[in-house]
Amino acid sequence: MATKEGLINGVDSYFSGSYTITKGTVIPDVADIQLGKSGRELELAMLFIDIRESTTIVDGFRRTTAARMYKAFLWGVAQIAKANGGELRSFNGDGVLVVFIGDSKRTNAVLVLPKATQAKGRGLL
Repeated sequence: MATKEGLINGVDSYFSGSYTITKGTVIPDVADIQLGKSGRELELAMLFIDIRESTTIVDGFRRTTAARMYKAFLWGVAQIAKANGGELRSFNGDGVLVVFIGDSKRTNAVLVLPKATQAKGRGLL
C-alpha cells in the first residue's frame, strides 16, 4: 500500500535531477516503455477519434446492440488508420488513439478523418 509520504517523494523525484533522453525512430512497444528518468524523443502526429454523442447510443439501444456498434466503429477506424500508416496506441471507451510517424505523418493522420466519415455515411461504421 502506498503511503502519502512515499507518493510525495516519488512524484517529487520526477521533478528533480536530469533525464536521459534518446532519439527515437520507431514507436516503442508498450512493453518497452519504462518508468524512471529516461525518455525517447519522437516526432509524431497523434489522432484521437471518438463517437460524437455516444451516450445516445448507450441510452437508445440495448447494451449488446450498443456494444456491437462500438466494436464495429473501433474496428473500422482501426482498419482505416492502419491502412494510412497509423499505429494504434489505445482504445478508450468509444475512441481510438492512433500515432503516425515518418515524413507524411501529418498528412496520413488527416487522411483518416474523411475516410472514416465516408465509411460512416455509407453505413460501414
